[in-house]
Amino acid sequence: YTPYVPPSVICDGYVDCRDGSDEVDCIGTDTCISTENLGSKNLTLIERNRCSIPNELYLVCQNYRDQLNCSHVLDSPPLCKVNGYMTTVSRYALCKDTSLCDNELDKKCDAAEGGCIIHKHQFCDGYRDC
Repeated sequence: YTPYVPPSVICDGYVDCRDGSDEVDCIGTDTCISTENLGSKNLTLIERNRCSIPNELYLVCQNYRDQLNCSHVLDSPPLCKVNGYMTTVSRYALCKDTSLCDNELDKKCDAAEGGCIIHKHQFCDGYRDC
């Protein structure tokens, strides 16, 4: 029996599962620094720890790089170039202090009704964002 291991600790260089399965097959070229809540350690980004829904406890990367190349179209509709390559950007990485897109498309945000801040692609999309 292996207890639940959140995506944010998979391939982080530390064994969290008794059988060590959270650190097996951790081959990836993209890395980030995990959040302070996770000990600010170097994290290899692979499919199992990318594109998770972030929350205060399990935000994976300080710079939101884990929210690139996500395939769910409702969560990742914007396309932009990141380091010259076209990619999707998860809605969880939009309107943050850091910019992932080369042209800063992910920072094109505005106040909506009620004062919440949303990305320009979310206006009039049929979904209640605020």
